Amino acid sequence: MLRLPKLGWAASILLCTSSPLAIAAPEPVTNASTSPAESTGRIEIPVGEWPKGGRLEIPWTGQLPVAANLTTSPHQFVYAWEMAQDGQHLRLLLQQVRKFNENGAVWLEALQPNQQLTDGRVQFPLSIGKAEALPGTTKSWSWELNPTRAGTYTVEVTAASPKAGGEVVEVGFDKEWAMGMIQPTGKRTRYIQTSIGRLHIPDAQSRRLYLRLGEGEKVTGSLYALSMRPTSESGRLIGQDASGNVHLRAEDAILLGQHARLDSTTKTVVDWKTVSDALGWEFNTKRPGTFAAEIRFQPGTLTDGTQLELSSGNQKIPLRLEPNQDLAVGVGDLNLSGVGDQRVTLRLLKHTTSKPLELREIRLLQKSEDLALKQSQ
Repeated sequence: MLRLPKLGWAASILLCTSSPLAIAAPEPVTNASTSPAESTGRIEIPVGEWPKGGRLEIPWTGQLPVAANLTTSPHQFVYAWEMAQDGQHLRLLLQQVRKFNENGAVWLEALQPNQQLTDGRVQFPLSIGKAEALPGTTKSWSWELNPTRAGTYTVEVTAASPKAGGEVVEVGFDKEWAMGMIQPTGKRTRYIQTSIGRLHIPDAQSRRLYLRLGEGEKVTGSLYALSMRPTSESGRLIGQDASGNVHLRAEDAILLGQHARLDSTTKTVVDWKTVSDALGWEFNTKRPGTFAAEIRFQPGTLTDGTQLELSSGNQKIPLRLEPNQDLAVGVGDLNLSGVGDQRVTLRLLKHTTSKPLELREIRLLQKSEDLALKQSQ
């Protein structure tokens, strides 16, 4: 059983599985029971207001989380975390301290080693890494990478570094390498997750993934885990065009799942036939409002009875496809009320054949009444 904490400031905790479940929080948290096959290993803790001093302590047993993120505001984030009170509490450190404008949440990611999770992530703990002796580096390790599909990933390192300038770290294989710095945390036991760049995995073949820490100088930090998180296949920044519309092309998608992949030649998403796999897009809006969502598929790839779901935040729009439908399928309206970063997800719920879907793009067309209202203000 997953044991959860009793917290005066939190009404419940969510363990993210294929169907998120709200659970009362009577006991300390442990992540020992989460399964890579059933869960993404993410635990949500609602927070209404951060404690004075920017330090939040959670009753906790088990391993350190690999990542910690605050959902409330892009101007505030969890800077680092550490074990406290003889290992019975997890202490989260906030970069800035102020009241939230609305209720937020902390997302903690439990360590789920060396398997591709249902959201596409792969994690490699140091405890199962093989010590290497690579030239020009202080310490190095390797892991067996067994991806279920090709794709592009953001490489993230969870580590602690008391050194003022941080530590140099490189991750890669063959000629594909990402390089960055582990930011200083002030203590060897205080951890932070650092993004160091992108890696493209060209196929689903097994290979060794290497991590090099330091450049020959003494390393004072402590490495905990390496993570690979699916990211946009193109790396292109997406925003609104002059008419306020947003074009979410297949080549800009984030492959959220274990099997969906992008054809490198046609730039359409192919082999997308596994239920629960999803595609995500991240973009920026300067003119929020109501958008008519339209999905464009490759002709001849729609099958009878295929069901998908388009979502953004708490909004979910179901879609049932028929083979005689036109290329462009109108889905419904999405309300994007805030200015700034947005995320849209298209999830496959039911597929009646083994034939893959092929997606060209999603168009979010801003409603004319929204534009007229903004122009009059």
